[in-house]
Amino acid sequence: MLTQRIVENELSGILAWAFDGVKDYLSNGLYLSSTHYAAMAEWKTEGNSALNWLNDEENRLYKRVERDRSAPLSRTKAYRMYSSWCYSCNKTPFSKKDFYMFLEEKGLIATKYNGYDRYCTLTIETNHSQQRPEVKL
Repeated sequence: MLTQRIVENELSGILAWAFDGVKDYLSNGLYLSSTHYAAMAEWKTEGNSALNWLNDEENRLYKRVERDRSAPLSRTKAYRMYSSWCYSCNKTPFSKKDFYMFLEEKGLIATKYNGYDRYCTLTIETNHSQQRPEVKL
């Protein structure tokens, strides 16, 4: 009988609270906490193996800047590294075409360099001044 007593005694208060919430939403919009945004970002990236690979700290990728002496990463090598990473992490890799398209959408565009398609902003060679690439969804 507890449910019935709560409904009889508290229903008007619960409805008033709900209406106050609707008024607040219509006036101020929906408040989404930083926790919500973090959870959404995690959910979006979890299903994207290429993004996971790019952001993995152990993928051996580094930013390559202009006048950098390190070799730019070849497109073929990038896909091989990515596929191998997917296999070791038990993730399904994108097809080559979809992988290349995804990287291009993220601003990683392969250009001809010494006759090969390469990502001139990525390298696997390290020096102490290099930073890791940061790619967001």
